[in-house]
This record gives sequence, structure tokens and C-alpha cells, in this order.
Amino acid sequence: MFYTAQIRKAILIANQAHKGKLRRGPPKIPAINHPLAVGLILARVRPKNEDLIVAGILHDTVEDSPRNSKITLKALEEIFGRDVAGLVASVTQDMSDSWEKRKQESTARIYEMEADGMLLKCADMLSNLNDLYNSLDSYGQEALELFSRGFDVMMEHYDDRIEAFDTVWPENPLLPELRDVYGRLKKFL
Repeated sequence: MFYTAQIRKAILIANQAHKGKLRRGPPKIPAINHPLAVGLILARVRPKNEDLIVAGILHDTVEDSPRNSKITLKALEEIFGRDVAGLVASVTQDMSDSWEKRKQESTARIYEMEADGMLLKCADMLSNLNDLYNSLDSYGQEALELFSRGFDVMMEHYDDRIEAFDTVWPENPLLPELRDVYGRLKKFL
């Protein structure tokens, strides 16, 4: 997939949603890096699926857009169509729920997702876990202090989701990479 009009539009909207925000770090990097990485991961495994790549770039916009310029699923559907909005909805969390409930629901959803939704969720996790690994590898204890509920609790949630992917779609092309980076993260437990 090339730099299409839809992909350009998705990048502009994602940039608006993440403007001025930083990823939890160290290091402190612009939040827009994550959705762009997710889009690139998806372009690698499904290079001809423009809707999936666009959804990857937009996957956090509903959760992360500021209140004064909220991006809604309805707006995404109007701009990009039902398929893109549906994929974004499949990974969007209700931020009013507790962290624990959001993580449990995220795992439960995997059992209901179609292949593109699972790829989107895997790409999101892969980007997050790679960033986490790089942070822990470079900053050690300072990076571990980011986890208010504890690094081990967060790792249990990732383990549950990886197990769900393995149960539902063991041939998922992103699963080997996900297992690899998760395995490398275990050394920090």
C-alpha cells in the first residue's frame, strides 16, 4: 500500500488526536509514533488492505482525542466508512471503566474478533510491547516505576491476550513476533 489519500487523511486525524501528547516513557516520545507504528506493522502483513492500515493509524483516536475536539466512531464512519470504524470500535476501550475491567474486556473481545480485528489488536500490542522492552532495556528500574499496578500484573494481562490469540487463531502472522517480544520482557519480572 502506498501513501494514499485515505492514509494521509488518517495520519492528519491521528495527529490531531495526539497533538502535544507524549507516550509514557522513558523516553518521552510523541504519542503519534505509536499509531503510525501500528499502521506500518499492518502494512507489512496486509499491504493491500487499506482499511486495515487506516484503522491501525486511527485505532486510538476515539480514546485519546481531547474533549474539545472529540473524534467519535460516527465521525470515523462518515469519513472512512463502516469497515474502518468497525475495526477501530473493536479495539476501543471505554475509558470510564476501571483499568482491570478494560483489560478483561479487551481479552474477552479477542474471542469474538474477525481476522482483521485480531491483526489490529496484535499490531497494537506488538508496538506497545516493543516500546516497553526498549524502555526497560535502556532505563531499567526507572521504566518499571511506570506501572502503578505492578509490572507483573500488566504482564499477566498480556499473557492472557496472547493465549487468547493462540486459541482463536494460532496461524496469526503477528503471533510469533508477539510471543518473542513478550518472552524477552519476562526477564524483567
